[in-house]
Amino acid sequence: MEDVIIAADWVLPMDPRLPSCIERGAVWLREGRIVAVGPRDEVLAERRAAGYTDLVAVDEGPGHVLLPGLVNAHTHLFQSYLRGVHDDAVLEEWLRRVIWPWVEHFTPEDYRHATLLGALENLRSGVTTVAEHAYMTGGMETVEAVVDAFAESGLRGQIAYGFADQNYPHMLRETVDSVLAKLDHLRAQVAPHAGMLKAGVGPNTLWGVSGPLYRIAGEYAAEHGLPMHCHVAETQLEVEYTLQHYGRRNVETLAEWGLLRTGMQMVHCVWLEGSEVALAAGSGAVMMHCPTSNMYLASGAAPAWEAQQQGMPVVLGTDGPASNNSQDMLETLKMAACLAKVTRLDPTVMPARDLLHMATLGAAEQLGLGDRCGSLTPGKVADLTRVDLRGLHCMPVHDPASSLVYNAQIGDVSDVWVEGRQLLRGGEGVHHDFAAEAARAQARIHVLQPVIRPWDDVRLKQEGLSAA
Repeated sequence: MEDVIIAADWVLPMDPRLPSCIERGAVWLREGRIVAVGPRDEVLAERRAAGYTDLVAVDEGPGHVLLPGLVNAHTHLFQSYLRGVHDDAVLEEWLRRVIWPWVEHFTPEDYRHATLLGALENLRSGVTTVAEHAYMTGGMETVEAVVDAFAESGLRGQIAYGFADQNYPHMLRETVDSVLAKLDHLRAQVAPHAGMLKAGVGPNTLWGVSGPLYRIAGEYAAEHGLPMHCHVAETQLEVEYTLQHYGRRNVETLAEWGLLRTGMQMVHCVWLEGSEVALAAGSGAVMMHCPTSNMYLASGAAPAWEAQQQGMPVVLGTDGPASNNSQDMLETLKMAACLAKVTRLDPTVMPARDLLHMATLGAAEQLGLGDRCGSLTPGKVADLTRVDLRGLHCMPVHDPASSLVYNAQIGDVSDVWVEGRQLLRGGEGVHHDFAAEAARAQARIHVLQPVIRPWDDVRLKQEGLSAA
């Protein structure tokens, strides 16, 4: 693999052992790994001192900031086909009007291409690692389609198979045997991509998965060393459900079942009480905070700052493209900051560098990848993102971390490398034609739109679901 020096006016290593910002810095890559990080001239001198006296290409980045590739800690990429179908709805109505009527007609190829489209949008946003929660109709071929899309995109990924056995349409309800078979198949599919893809266990919600299946899934995850990636307390209705059926709130229920542990990735956590935050803080569980989605669906504001103050790890995700409605991680950084500040009426909470940590090294560590990526540390794989800060909306730059969080936009991301392989150059895909993929998606939607109908009360009753 190419031996290259990547330079930028500012380098943010996100490694506490290195300077927080290196001006006129550079990173030396060799064989897909980071060899050295520091001021540009010092990195070049270090390369010569190591015995490499040949001329080396320096990929210059004037006016750019270089940082580790961003980590999107929660999304549903198949929803790329569904953005904007139905705005201005709470979660339960949104499921019935957007997700369920559409996925009823999805083919494995739809899942594959929608997942690829979402992965490419993440790439365009500077993301190099995605934690995907894939709840799908269909059989083993759909699992294969999602894995194939990830492999084609070139991104690193954790793919959690999402499932339910109650309070969902029949097409999405599964038996214990079918869930375990698909989890086995997912593990087999990602095995050839070790180091790039890993499997996870994704019970959808505490109201969508029965207690017995949830506990069996937890046992499976423990047996195979897999993370659990679960929606927790996203809405008040979820809390009401567990109180009614289990006599406990969401986190208390998970603790009672022995599932509040390291590897438990709790998504949203909007309606956690202080006692639940305290319970989770000492357990090893992590909060996957999705501020834009929580605002879009009017679910509420997660106690992310409070969780951090009690020692609970908090990382950031976009959520799916149909409840955001983008995969813009730079936007997510700003939304997380502003939501925390306004809900607490305190401008000092969630400072820019903390947010960058939550979207780089902090997230990589919580996905079990901290020794591999998440910071520009010599020896780690070369997952890097370079962002152009020369636009009118960014200049002048006083603090590149602040500029990234509060000024930069998805269109400012210029270059992305994953394991030293460049996937984005000058804002364009190296291996994919973004415009062609977008046009293909629009053409498919034109075919699907005439046959999609929102579910009425009669259809909901046929599915055994409440019309309320």
